[in-house]
Amino acid sequence: MDGRPFGGLAVLVKKSVSNKVNVVDVNDKCRCLAVVITLHGGYKILVIDVYFPCYEPGQEYQSVMLDCIGFIENCIVLNDHDVVLILGDFNLECNNNHVGYTMFNNLCSEYKLMCCDSFAQSGIQYTYCRNSLGRFSEC
Repeated sequence: MDGRPFGGLAVLVKKSVSNKVNVVDVNDKCRCLAVVITLHGGYKILVIDVYFPCYEPGQEYQSVMLDCIGFIENCIVLNDHDVVLILGDFNLECNNNHVGYTMFNNLCSEYKLMCCDSFAQSGIQYTYCRNSLGRFSEC
């Protein structure tokens, strides 16, 4: 197999600023992790990295999504921050017929989080691409 296996999380930080980054938590299934980055003047950014499951019909998918959403909500509620960024692999279609999107969108509405896709200047309409196999995922 070339490349990395599916899954996994990472937040890469330049060594010279690593003293400004504090790990908040990693969920027990390693699908979410959170760090707080403290900038000049004490401005704090809560960064949450997620790897949501790929959709499968059934209760297990919803259970894993609820674990991830619960982790995110706990990080938002329990940590001092000025702004929240949620980044990662969402693995869901952004439409109200997708159960995962509905669950995540409820969290976003509750905490007044917004999708920033419209700020991207690129015409690329996928988040994953593997040229050798001709595979990509649509946004």
